[in-house]
Amino acid sequence: MAPARTSPFASLALRIGRAVFRKFQQPRNHPPTPEWPGSQALTATSRDGTRISGWWHPSEDRSGTVIIVHGITIDSFHYLEQAAYLRQQTGLAMAALDLRFHGLSDDAPLTFGAAEAWDVRAFVDALEAAGASRPFILLGDSLGGLAAQRATVEDSRIDGAILMQTPGWAWNAIRISGKFFSPMARFLNSHFGQDILAEGDLRNLDAQKMHRPPVLYLFGDADFYRWESTRTVYDWWATDNPGEINETPRTAPHRSRWFILVPGAEHDTGRPDCYNVWRWSETWPEIIRFIEIISERFSQRSPPLPPP
Repeated sequence: MAPARTSPFASLALRIGRAVFRKFQQPRNHPPTPEWPGSQALTATSRDGTRISGWWHPSEDRSGTVIIVHGITIDSFHYLEQAAYLRQQTGLAMAALDLRFHGLSDDAPLTFGAAEAWDVRAFVDALEAAGASRPFILLGDSLGGLAAQRATVEDSRIDGAILMQTPGWAWNAIRISGKFFSPMARFLNSHFGQDILAEGDLRNLDAQKMHRPPVLYLFGDADFYRWESTRTVYDWWATDNPGEINETPRTAPHRSRWFILVPGAEHDTGRPDCYNVWRWSETWPEIIRFIEIISERFSQRSPPLPPP
């Protein structure tokens, strides 16, 4: 899918937006893979032709792959410490990608969820081709959460999703983030030839027709994106055994979705003194238990029938 032809005015606005936003990003100069023996670089081509870069570290011990999807001003290498810890605790393969306009991937326009979901799905294609094993579990943070939740409901290969401090939908994120982004975001629809911002909003989809595997939301009750908005999207999932707020994978492992509201946690702004969901003492035990639940349920599935 190629973007529609953009007007000169819209193209100029997008270029200005890129230049301004670049000032908020980390330098885009990380290596293609972590310095872990056996790590492999991967590339994928997203739905609109954008080249996506990423890496994975296979596991020799267990089946399953955790795929980390980063936030808006960072990239895949920001999560090396988290990936190393999960690798140690779960034994699963670890993978991460740079979304468009981040890291080593192409400099294509942001869409706050929809096109980034194309990137995630293309990366899953690349992982599958490289021999990565299911269950595939997404771990999306902020912008990465928006991408992950949209990709999850489209792709039946995704067996579970952990969504950290995820704004409910694109316009919710844009309008709260600042007045500058709203007019710039409107030009995205011209560039893509469709209402790309609305496409990332799960509330516009028929929940009964979408893939809805187990999902774990972790959100701070002091987050400026407002937990009530994200709770609206959580309610959209309508999976079996939905559970209540603050039931958790450890306290209610029979559930299919969980929404944990972390007391006092803000959105992670990168400030050293910012208390966010990553710093909550219960975050890692809950994430690890969620991964265990997905792995257990996947292993109990009936194997596919042989071809006739």
